[in-house]
Formats: sequence, C-alpha cells, structure tokens
Amino acid sequence: MVSAFAAALGLSLIIPVAIMALAMRPPAEHSSASARWIYTLDQMKREIGRQTPGDRVVLLGGSSVLYSVRAETLSMRLGRPVINEGLHAALRVNYLLYRARQVLRPGDTVVLFLEYNSYRIPGPQWTLADFVLPHDLGYLSTLGFNTIVELAGKLTTAEYAWRVYDSMAQHDADLSGISSRINAFGDLVTNEDGSQNAGQRAAWKKASPFNLQAGPRAVVDGPVPPELRKFVEWCRARNIRVIGGFQAFRDFPSYHEDAATGFFEQVRREYEVLGVPTLGRPEDYLFPGEWFFDSVNHLHAAAADKMTELVAERLEKLL
Repeated sequence: MVSAFAAALGLSLIIPVAIMALAMRPPAEHSSASARWIYTLDQMKREIGRQTPGDRVVLLGGSSVLYSVRAETLSMRLGRPVINEGLHAALRVNYLLYRARQVLRPGDTVVLFLEYNSYRIPGPQWTLADFVLPHDLGYLSTLGFNTIVELAGKLTTAEYAWRVYDSMAQHDADLSGISSRINAFGDLVTNEDGSQNAGQRAAWKKASPFNLQAGPRAVVDGPVPPELRKFVEWCRARNIRVIGGFQAFRDFPSYHEDAATGFFEQVRREYEVLGVPTLGRPEDYLFPGEWFFDSVNHLHAAAADKMTELVAERLEKLL
C-alpha cells in the first residue's frame, strides 16, 4: 500500500515536470499524428503571420478552410495579404478563437469558416488535450479548474508515461513531411483530385449526412454562442473586422429539408445578431460529392479553386 502510494505520488510530481520539458520541444517520436500535424501547422502559420506585413485577411477555422479555400489566390485577387490559418476542427471553437487572439493584429480582417460541429460537442476533446499537453500550456491559464481536470482526464496513464519517457529521451519527430505540404500562404497543396488513396476516396463516398437540427446548441447561452460574441467584441475593440464564412460541405438531399434548413438559418442568424456580415448563406457552400478529397468538408484542389472564386467575389464586395 505504501509503495503504491509512493509510486502515485512520484508520478504526480514527475508528469508535470515532463510535460513542462516537452513544452519547450517539438513533438517526439511517440506523439500522435494529430499532435504532429497541429504543431507543425501552428508553428508554420504563426511564422507566416509574423512575416506578413500590412492589413491582412486571415482565414480562420479547422481543416475545412485548410483544404477548401486558397489564400494565395485570394491574395492576388484582393490585392492584399491573405493567410490561411486553418488547423484542426477537433480543437473546437474555444481553442481556435483563443489562438486567433494571439495571431490577429489591429487592421486585420478575419473571416470565420468555423465547422458546424464546433459548437455541437460540449467539453474538451482528446485531440485538444493531446496537443495542449504539452504544446500550449498557456491555454490552461484561460480555463477553470474543473475544465483543466476534465481536459487532463482525456489522456490515459500510458499516454502520460510516454510523455515522461519522451521528455527524457528527447527524440524529436520528423515533421518535414508535413511542412512540405503547406505553401507560403498557409494553404494545403497536396489535395489534388485523383491523388487520393483508396481509403481517402472511400471516406467521402461512404459518408452519411449529419443530423442537422435547429435549436439550442450544446454550449449556446442565448441566441449566439458566448464564445463567438466575446470574440467579435474583442475584435471590434482592436479595430479587427469580422466576416462570417461557411464551410464547404458535401450536399445531401436531407440538407434541403426543414430541419437542416432551419439549422443553416440559425448559423447565419447568429452572425446577423452580432452585426457581422457574411459571405452569403451556408447553403451556397453545399457541393456535390465528387468535389471532395477525403471527407465531407475537405475539397480537392480543383474544387477548392471554385470555392475560392465564390469567396473572392463576395469578399471583394465587403472589402
């Protein structure tokens, strides 16, 4: 009993030290694929932002904007710098907006392409815990104690043990295969149609429609998600313009029925209540299945060009 208690006490002391040590290093050889992906994109896009002068247009969201909107094309079309800050939707809206506050500057315009499930799953998810512990410990200071405990509880004992080992072994993962997929504007450049493997091609072909229902979302307090309201207020206080965009989404017949159209209207209405202009309506970004690369919200390159043209036409009118 005493030895078990001593072991538990020892781990409770070692694990925080190991996480702090890993926080100062890139992902290690036992880091997950998602942690490597998010870390590499995050570091690259922060550096792109630091090197990009002027009043920028920042495209914010998860992997949908990463795959489906071309910042390079928009930059040439609009005549001003555009950065694709798309990361990973599983980080959820709280973290994406927290991170946005770190990269935005006065005079910027931010276009939100938040995935529809960003608000629908309450509480922190494993992907967020896996990345934040240890690669963004500063985020923990924005959370309440109970949320921190919930976040920490998403990882298993084995996952913490590997973190302790990796903090001592210091075997950094090779991230070059990820960084080579991103251009100087933050766009993904390896989603050419026809380059998918069988699994990627099957992913969108076998997908089923989501059960989109209007009504209170999982973390909505009132007509607008509180995180979104606070973010818009934060931006306005710093002379940062906010525009609402909508994710690319595979079209299904059920999305034209009352339940789904009510959901889409609710999403659009949330921006309207905040006085945020939008790039049309969510239904404008419903596309046929053959436009998608490996999921119901990842367009292949040729389709991304078409969506970017649609986004450019509407951004030009607003800017």
